[in-house]
Amino acid sequence: MSGNTACFNLFKAPIAKADPGDAKTLAVDRSPCLFNLISTTAQTRTLARPEKEGAFVSIQMQTDGGDITLTVTGGYNETGATVIVFQEVGQVAVFQSFATSAGVLFWRLIASDGPLLSGSSIVNVT
Repeated sequence: MSGNTACFNLFKAPIAKADPGDAKTLAVDRSPCLFNLISTTAQTRTLARPEKEGAFVSIQMQTDGGDITLTVTGGYNETGATVIVFQEVGQVAVFQSFATSAGVLFWRLIASDGPLLSGSSIVNVT
């Protein structure tokens, strides 16, 4: 990839991944990455620990047939909160991956619009 086409090629690259379904894991293997969640009843998902530092993932509820409870492996904030509940179409949460000085990778919630955040000191962005 030449320098003058790098941004164009990255823009054209697919970022969306299929929703794996109830009780499954969202594994981020690209950045940016997008998961459009689809529910038919109350369901759960787990966001896997990141594989590299600096990755971005956006998760939104695309189809609402029931709430989706997302568990973020390793927590999504400084206090270690792990649960986010998507209740309505269009609710979104955006995460970025970071590493501790010991090299342990973790997610941080950097923006959200609508989902319920448990134990969080983060203000929802609207």
